[in-house]
Amino acid sequence: MDDHLGAPLGHKIKRGFFIIVALFAIFGAGMIFSIYEVGQNVPRVIHNNYLSIVAVGGMRSAWNGFRHLKSDPTKNQADLIQKFEESVALEKTAISEPGESDIVSSIQTLWEESKNHLGKPSHEESIKMRRLLNQLLDINHKAIFEGVAANNSMVRKVMVIGVLFLLMTLILSIFIAKVMAERLSAPLKKITNILYQNPSLDRHLTLPESATLEVNILSREMTKIWNRLSDMKQLDVEELAKRESKLQTILNSVDDAILVLDEKNVVVHCNPEMEVILGIKAKDAIGVDWSSLENVLELKNYEVLKEIFSVSNSPSLELSLNGKERFFEFQIKSIANDKGHHGTALLLRDVTEKYQQDRLKAEFIGVLSHELKTPLQSLSMGLELLYDKKKKFDAKDQLLIETVNDDAARIRAVASEFMHISRNQHHSLKLKFETVKLYEGIEGWLKPFRLVADNKNVRINLVNRLEKLESVRIDKVKFPWVLSNLLSNAIRMTPVGGVIQVCMQQREKQLSIEVVDQGPGIPLECRDKIFEPYFQVPRENTDIENGFLGIGLNIAREVIGAHDGTLEFRPNVPKGAIFEVMLPAHDFEGTL
Repeated sequence: MDDHLGAPLGHKIKRGFFIIVALFAIFGAGMIFSIYEVGQNVPRVIHNNYLSIVAVGGMRSAWNGFRHLKSDPTKNQADLIQKFEESVALEKTAISEPGESDIVSSIQTLWEESKNHLGKPSHEESIKMRRLLNQLLDINHKAIFEGVAANNSMVRKVMVIGVLFLLMTLILSIFIAKVMAERLSAPLKKITNILYQNPSLDRHLTLPESATLEVNILSREMTKIWNRLSDMKQLDVEELAKRESKLQTILNSVDDAILVLDEKNVVVHCNPEMEVILGIKAKDAIGVDWSSLENVLELKNYEVLKEIFSVSNSPSLELSLNGKERFFEFQIKSIANDKGHHGTALLLRDVTEKYQQDRLKAEFIGVLSHELKTPLQSLSMGLELLYDKKKKFDAKDQLLIETVNDDAARIRAVASEFMHISRNQHHSLKLKFETVKLYEGIEGWLKPFRLVADNKNVRINLVNRLEKLESVRIDKVKFPWVLSNLLSNAIRMTPVGGVIQVCMQQREKQLSIEVVDQGPGIPLECRDKIFEPYFQVPRENTDIENGFLGIGLNIAREVIGAHDGTLEFRPNVPKGAIFEVMLPAHDFEGTL
């Protein structure tokens, strides 16, 4: 690295920081030492004086005991002598004041002289002993008060010196920090002032030099980057133009009509499909406020489109194009990023053909249901007459007559439902719920299908894996139609000699009814479509006939959905199909 670039910024910061830390370290060390000394002095003095006071108390107690030795038999002379001598020894270890040693010597001399007649010390000896003990006590009391006063004075001095030293340290630290900040920030401030003037990328940028290594490197690198940006400016403009052109091409090639408004409600894009709907050219609309666009240009369908931006709740609308009515589905998308709202996009998709197909299908179902009504009535009348005379037939024929009569009643109910649906697109199935024991119900509904299956040499097995929850609440007319549809499909798909299994089992709080066949199954590409209306699975095997309209599974799922249940498909292994009906389980009283 070049030496002429200057000293590293880190070295200068470390040097200034080291000076400040050193000042505070010196101040801290001085304060700690002073506080330590003050703290140690008082306890040491007070401790010795306290021991002396305790020793005086012990000697006084023992001496007074000698005076009453004869009158108080509980006192022991040897104990009193030991107590007095131990107190004298304690006092010798705690001598700390001037003159205290002489008083202790006098007390010990008087004690030695009085030992021979301790039981009856003279009056003069008692007065002298009391005077010496009081002197010793006064010296230590006075020393304690003087020590505390001296210590308080020292504390005040230490605090004053500490405060003065702290103020000096703070002032010096602030001065050092100010000098460092000015020296370090001066070149950066010059660079900032140059950049704040928004210099043009078209000219060379010259940034000031500094005595700091890092600032010099920063200045040189910023100059290099600026020059690179200047060289790339023209390339970026051309690249943005290419991207915008590409985006415009993509939007213009979309079949949907697209109108884009910015955050100020100004038109920023209008593709060819939207041009046809509005009857304008994009170049005339771009840059114009959407709310006032009609005042500038003569537009078609403007009022309809303007309304859907604010009040329309419908997902579709009807527009006039070239004198014909067309139906559109629309979406309004907010264009935004992390910084907030940036505009709105309106997408229109022409669904006229789909709408017409749905209308024709609905009309077809209505016509079909209506045309079936009359022959069904005649058929039902004939079946009722035959049902009244069923006792003339054998048991097998009676079963067949009962089954056909029940199926005719269900067909009438379903045909009536179709007629309601064809009249009202938003019609929903109305169910009459009853509590049914599932096994008994399915066993009865399977009877006619066993006859059909026997004719094809196909066996139907009913497997009951239920334990306690055996009842369901269903519509006894519409639910058997679902089972009829699933079994009809299974019989049609199962080859001769095959087996169809109807399995009932409990799954937590739901009852499962599975219809499992051994047919060819459903191709993978068709499995997502089998529940769509009018969809029929293409069959390579011409021996298997398709259903009539391809609406059976769609209606079956609607019926099961109205029962708060589900109808799902999954492939059977190794071949075939499994359709599973899931219903809420109920107890025998019909409660969940």
